[in-house]
Amino acid sequence: MKFKVKCLHVFLLSFGIINGAYADQIKNDIYNCNQQVKKGNLDKALEISNALLKKDPNLSDAWLCQGKVFLQKSDLIHAEYAFKQSVYLQTSETDKMVALGLLGNVEMLEDKSKDALDHYQQAYDLSIKNNVKAYQRVSLNLLGDANTKLKQWDAAKVSYEAALKLSNNDTERSDVYARLSSMFEASGDLTNAIQAQIKRLIAIEHYGSLDEIADTNLELSRLYLVNKQYPMSYKSANKLLDDATKQDSPYWRAQCHIQLTKLDLLAGTKESASQHLIEAENLNKVINDEGIAEEIKSLKQSVGI
Repeated sequence: MKFKVKCLHVFLLSFGIINGAYADQIKNDIYNCNQQVKKGNLDKALEISNALLKKDPNLSDAWLCQGKVFLQKSDLIHAEYAFKQSVYLQTSETDKMVALGLLGNVEMLEDKSKDALDHYQQAYDLSIKNNVKAYQRVSLNLLGDANTKLKQWDAAKVSYEAALKLSNNDTERSDVYARLSSMFEASGDLTNAIQAQIKRLIAIEHYGSLDEIADTNLELSRLYLVNKQYPMSYKSANKLLDDATKQDSPYWRAQCHIQLTKLDLLAGTKESASQHLIEAENLNKVINDEGIAEEIKSLKQSVGI
């Protein structure tokens, strides 16, 4: 009897070691899958996730990684299915919270804004329940985006303002102000759209990157133009041109010259518009940006060159 008990003990111990080694391997494979996604090695990540799910189709984290792969591949149908599987199978509430947010992101791209809103709300509720402050802010921003898409302006504003209160630094604040500005513009409130964009600029002007500051100035110039505040639009565009020239950024210089072309056309100064457009075209010969090339092409007929 003692021998049998001893044998059983050895068997259980060995079984535990094997099980532990298997669990560690699964954990390592899932980590590797996510790392491959971050590196942009999507086919490799898909290969890893497929192998994991072939062994065990109930691995929520493997479905989550696979969903990220399909999302980056713009395969929204398979991404939605993978994230739904992850949400259904997930036992950790914080991991489920993340999966719900990603599922909502896919649904937004699929123009299923109501479904996205529901899943963002579930993610937010879990972030409150588990006291995950960082994800509360993320969820509030996503709720604001979904409500903006649904033209529920008041609800969007409430979400964004709550996200602002949870923002810990200027980078997070500038992100919320950018979303607020877009929401106000979509609702037809250009005055508040401009004010939000100014607050975004204030938030990043000391520690923001050239790209962040340039994008904000260009957006501010565009909003001023739409609101027919032409002197202010020129001011923002010229400020950007000075910064881009000092930083030797041909991309933002080209963007600036395009904006100044539009302003000069509205002002009726075609000669100046033509000069700015030629500058933009010359700069784009260096950077070869497709978006800028399209802008130049569409403006050439108006300028007459």
